[in-house]
Amino acid sequence: MKQFRLCIATLIICVFSSVIIFAQTQERTIKLVKWRNEPLEITKLKVSGKEASFNQPFNAEGDDWFRDLTVTVKNISNQTIHFIDIGLTFYSSEAGNIPSRDHLLYGCDPPPSSEAKAPKCDQPPLKPNETTTLVLEDYQSTRKFLNETGKPQNINYFELKIGEVIFADRRMWAGEQIYNRDPNNPNRWLPEKKAQ
Repeated sequence: MKQFRLCIATLIICVFSSVIIFAQTQERTIKLVKWRNEPLEITKLKVSGKEASFNQPFNAEGDDWFRDLTVTVKNISNQTIHFIDIGLTFYSSEAGNIPSRDHLLYGCDPPPSSEAKAPKCDQPPLKPNETTTLVLEDYQSTRKFLNETGKPQNINYFELKIGEVIFADRRMWAGEQIYNRDPNNPNRWLPEKKAQ
């Protein structure tokens, strides 16, 4: 009888442990949204120190599963890149499917003119064919922002896409379009006119 009770107790503990593990480990998905003429190629995705694939469900534990998100990119353009902005877009039915956006950033925005002083930058420009890694460095701020915009604690899905790329020649790529700074207002970007 004693052995029977011990077996039952062991079985209950095993089942309970499995339920806890199952509850903590869930399928997650990061969707990669691509543009037609991207100057960067995203070559690697890591979540919690492990490689993952875009658009494919993978298992990850805990609500903070994307805390250590890293994305490796390669410059596939023929120009040196000074600044990269990769957008993260979070949705949830609880917040009416209104998106909340955060960013992975690399480098520094070059000054609007050759006369202006360049900002001090800790990350070097990315030359053609070079690779670099972008890291979600301030996870706590991201989580606070998501909480404030009504996103649930347990997020299983978000989208990632290249937002802006600024080249050494001070032109910007964004959404399949090349832009130049407005000569009358350096804080404004104007689409580059295509040759007829």
